[in-house]
Amino acid sequence: MSASQHQPETTTPMQGHAAIVTGASLGIGRSTALALGRAGANVLVNYRSHEEAAEEVVQQIKETGSQAVKMKADVSDQMAVESLVARAQQEFGRLDYVISNAAYSDREPYYDNNMEGFRRTIYYGWYSNKSRGMRKKAEADKSNEPLAEEAAASRSSQTWA
Repeated sequence: MSASQHQPETTTPMQGHAAIVTGASLGIGRSTALALGRAGANVLVNYRSHEEAAEEVVQQIKETGSQAVKMKADVSDQMAVESLVARAQQEFGRLDYVISNAAYSDREPYYDNNMEGFRRTIYYGWYSNKSRGMRKKAEADKSNEPLAEEAAASRSSQTWA
């Protein structure tokens, strides 16, 4: 046997998997998207207001050999979240992970805050995790057990409006 036949395979742990990372242009979301790309995952980089930073993340992921695209979407809007899911499926042919990192909060003292701002803070992450688009995806793709389990759990936990 030659020395090259003893070389371990150089695959990455998430090779071929696909992920959406919300709020991926800055901070923890950026670091998460980059780490997923280095691990071999194809990443949809979601942003709301920092397009140039999102493009930098996409380029850095592509430099690792993974695929990446950016998409502007406000994850407090259910239709926008469903569009994220559809885009990831269109670009990568699958969706394995959704990292809900995007956050919203009013930057004012709590006693000046109104209920609309509070609701937006709560709904921001809720929509990105519990959208009908993700449930539809999970139901259509029974081979994707983690996402299917999340979808089933979300149906049974939606008791508040």
